Amino acid sequence: MNIANFVTKFKAFTSSFSGDMLILIILLLSASASFAFGYLAGKDSTPTPSVRITETAAPKQEVSQKYVASAFGSYYYLTTCSGAKRIKEKNRVYFGSKKEAELAGYTPAKRCEGI
Repeated sequence: MNIANFVTKFKAFTSSFSGDMLILIILLLSASASFAFGYLAGKDSTPTPSVRITETAAPKQEVSQKYVASAFGSYYYLTTCSGAKRIKEKNRVYFGSKKEAELAGYTPAKRCEGI
Protein backbone atom coordinates (compact mmCIF):
# COMPACT_ATOMS: atom_id res chain seq x y z
CA MET A 1 0.00 0.00 0.00
CA ASN A 2 1.48 3.32 -1.01
CA ILE A 3 0.59 6.82 0.14
CA ALA A 4 -1.70 7.54 -2.81
CA ASN A 5 -3.82 4.44 -2.08
CA PHE A 6 -4.00 5.35 1.60
CA VAL A 7 -5.17 8.90 0.85
CA THR A 8 -7.86 7.57 -1.52
CA LYS A 9 -9.15 5.09 1.06
CA PHE A 10 -9.08 7.73 3.81
CA LYS A 11 -11.10 10.17 1.67
CA ALA A 12 -13.64 7.45 0.92
CA PHE A 13 -13.90 6.58 4.61
CA THR A 14 -14.34 10.20 5.76
CA SER A 15 -16.85 11.04 3.06
CA SER A 16 -19.24 8.51 4.57
CA PHE A 17 -19.51 10.71 7.69
CA SER A 18 -21.24 14.05 7.90
CA GLY A 19 -19.11 17.10 8.77
CA ASP A 20 -20.47 17.32 12.33
CA MET A 21 -19.80 13.65 13.01
CA LEU A 22 -16.21 13.96 11.80
CA ILE A 23 -15.59 16.98 14.07
CA LEU A 24 -17.04 15.06 17.02
CA ILE A 25 -14.78 12.06 16.39
CA ILE A 26 -11.68 14.28 16.10
CA LEU A 27 -12.63 16.10 19.30
CA LEU A 28 -13.10 12.85 21.25
CA LEU A 29 -9.82 11.40 19.96
CA SER A 30 -7.85 14.54 20.86
CA ALA A 31 -9.45 14.71 24.33
CA SER A 32 -8.63 11.05 24.97
CA ALA A 33 -5.04 11.52 23.81
CA SER A 34 -4.61 14.61 26.02
CA PHE A 35 -5.92 12.76 29.05
CA ALA A 36 -3.65 9.77 28.39
CA PHE A 37 -0.53 11.93 27.97
CA GLY A 38 -1.36 13.91 31.12
CA TYR A 39 -1.87 10.71 33.08
CA LEU A 40 1.43 9.28 31.90
CA ALA A 41 3.30 12.50 32.68
CA GLY A 42 1.87 12.62 36.21
CA LYS A 43 2.61 8.96 36.84
CA ASP A 44 6.37 9.58 36.95
CA SER A 45 6.23 12.60 39.25
CA THR A 46 6.86 12.30 42.97
CA PRO A 47 3.60 12.20 44.92
CA THR A 48 3.05 14.93 47.46
CA PRO A 49 2.21 13.80 50.97
CA SER A 50 -1.40 14.21 51.99
CA VAL A 51 -0.44 14.85 55.63
CA ARG A 52 1.36 18.04 56.58
CA ILE A 53 4.07 17.59 59.18
CA THR A 54 4.60 20.57 61.45
CA GLU A 55 7.05 21.15 64.23
CA THR A 56 5.87 22.36 67.57
CA ALA A 57 7.37 25.62 68.73
CA ALA A 58 9.84 25.45 71.56
CA PRO A 59 8.65 27.13 74.73
CA LYS A 60 9.84 30.71 75.16
CA GLN A 61 12.59 31.28 77.69
CA GLU A 62 12.16 33.61 80.58
CA VAL A 63 13.07 37.29 80.17
CA SER A 64 15.84 36.91 82.78
CA GLN A 65 17.90 34.97 80.22
CA LYS A 66 20.06 37.79 78.87
CA TYR A 67 22.52 35.83 76.72
CA VAL A 68 21.99 33.23 74.02
CA ALA A 69 24.21 30.88 72.02
CA SER A 70 23.72 28.23 69.38
CA ALA A 71 23.96 24.65 70.56
CA PHE A 72 26.29 24.04 67.60
CA GLY A 73 28.30 27.28 67.74
CA SER A 74 31.11 28.69 69.87
CA TYR A 75 29.95 32.29 70.47
CA TYR A 76 27.33 33.79 72.77
CA TYR A 77 25.30 36.92 72.09
CA LEU A 78 22.99 39.33 73.82
CA THR A 79 19.43 38.31 73.03
CA THR A 80 18.97 41.66 71.25
CA CYS A 81 21.91 41.21 68.82
CA SER A 82 21.28 40.44 65.16
CA GLY A 83 23.44 37.33 65.37
CA ALA A 84 21.22 35.95 68.13
CA LYS A 85 18.11 36.49 66.03
CA ARG A 86 19.53 34.27 63.27
CA ILE A 87 19.76 31.23 65.57
CA LYS A 88 16.84 28.86 65.18
CA GLU A 89 14.69 28.62 68.29
CA LYS A 90 15.25 24.87 68.66
CA ASN A 91 19.08 25.37 68.62
CA ARG A 92 19.19 28.18 71.21
CA VAL A 93 20.90 27.80 74.58
CA TYR A 94 20.13 30.57 77.09
CA PHE A 95 22.33 31.91 79.89
CA GLY A 96 21.61 34.37 82.68
CA SER A 97 25.14 35.81 82.83
CA LYS A 98 28.40 36.07 80.91
CA LYS A 99 30.05 33.79 83.44
CA GLU A 100 27.56 30.99 82.80
CA ALA A 101 28.13 31.21 79.04
CA GLU A 102 31.91 31.22 79.40
CA LEU A 103 31.83 28.29 81.84
CA ALA A 104 29.85 26.38 79.18
CA GLY A 105 32.72 26.96 76.73
CA TYR A 106 31.35 29.89 74.70
CA THR A 107 33.25 33.08 73.88
CA PRO A 108 31.71 36.54 73.39
CA ALA A 109 30.69 37.41 69.83
CA LYS A 110 32.94 40.10 68.33
CA ARG A 111 30.18 41.86 66.39
CA CYS A 112 27.69 42.05 69.24
CA GLU A 113 28.20 45.37 71.01
CA GLY A 114 27.50 45.56 74.72
CA ILE A 115 29.04 42.27 75.76
